[in-house]
Amino acid sequence: MANVSFIDIFDPRGRADRRGLAIAAIVLLIAQTFAFAAMTALETDLNSGHAYVIHSLFAGVALVAVVKRMHDFGRGAGIVAAAFGALVVWSFALTAAVITVLGEDSFMPGGPALPISLTGMALPVLAAALWLHVKKGHVGDNRFGPAPGPSGFSHPHPNLLASRLNPSRMSS
Repeated sequence: MANVSFIDIFDPRGRADRRGLAIAAIVLLIAQTFAFAAMTALETDLNSGHAYVIHSLFAGVALVAVVKRMHDFGRGAGIVAAAFGALVVWSFALTAAVITVLGEDSFMPGGPALPISLTGMALPVLAAALWLHVKKGHVGDNRFGPAPGPSGFSHPHPNLLASRLNPSRMSS
């Protein structure tokens, strides 16, 4: 197995293929398992501010993995922001529709509205995650870097930052 470095998981620049995304997901799962075990052992409230900071860090790493995966398709991080915005709009529209059809009382504990709404909100996210894991990326170099190597990750072209600062310096 190829070596995966710290920078591969935490740096949003460069690309990640399906293997790289799977490695990032496994690293996140292991880290979250240890964090949950530590918080449980320390009797930390899982809804505390400390827990939210830890959850935010994991969400940030997951976002980096998704951005790197989008780079493998030749797309920028803006598509992730647009997808998140669409998910927020979808979630509000779905909740409004459920309230309209079933009534506000259906959101009371034991009512049908919450499971229906949460399922409807989660399905697009699960579909997107599945798509990211199965779709092949671009073969060869693209504007975000060379094709990922055996580790599943690649780093940006060395002159990428220079080209963003001064477009005339881009040599490839």
